[in-house]
Amino acid sequence: MIGLITNEMVKIFRQLKMWGVLGICFILILLSGMSSGDQTAAQSIITLTYGLSSFLFLPLLVSLVFSDSISNEVSQGTIKLLIVQPISRIRIWISKWIAGIIISWSILFLLAIGLYLFVGIKNGFGSWSSVATIIGHGKSIGMLTIQMYGLQLLSLISIVTFILALSTFIDNASLAFGISMAIVISTSILLVLAQKHHWQALKFLFAAQWMLPGHLVNEDLTSSSLPFGLTILGVWMVLFLLLSLIRFSRRDFS
Repeated sequence: MIGLITNEMVKIFRQLKMWGVLGICFILILLSGMSSGDQTAAQSIITLTYGLSSFLFLPLLVSLVFSDSISNEVSQGTIKLLIVQPISRIRIWISKWIAGIIISWSILFLLAIGLYLFVGIKNGFGSWSSVATIIGHGKSIGMLTIQMYGLQLLSLISIVTFILALSTFIDNASLAFGISMAIVISTSILLVLAQKHHWQALKFLFAAQWMLPGHLVNEDLTSSSLPFGLTILGVWMVLFLLLSLIRFSRRDFS
């Protein structure tokens, strides 16, 4: 399994768009660092994490990198080189899923470390034990950072699962990317409207609970609790996993 995961990660890093994403991250670090004002490095980490938990940035980033992870191999026929090996199709799909999670979280970690060093050199590193007052929360910066990154990781797992599910069911790579982008953007618009018009039914949508770190600062477009959000994400993720594994293990790639 480790060999499969490593192989998938190598394939992703060979793609030009992956390096484009890293370039975007570098620019984001510079922009966030220059606009940090007098915040210390520790304070800026919370600001960045909360900002990245917006409905668009992370889902669009994952869509850009992984939306054609399976569909592209199907359209090019390279998927046959994997399935003819003495490896179960379930393991092949799971290896792509785990590779996507590792790379997505690594990008988030890279952003945090890069900003921390940039702002630390510019304004000082600050103390992790000081109270986090940037977003109106009374916890220490260290504790709030750990909680926010933990929830962000769960959000990334659910987003990667959703994007790979689309790629599993859609053979055309361009179509898979377009549909994933359209779903992410349209859902974000719907959620803004839901907050304005109090459409409570929309809180059961999968994408409605992507912004898990928002629960820590009592800001959530669906007016739902953190346990409810985790439950909704969990149910949808299990459904996407089951459907994807069944589809991938039973389909004819000939």
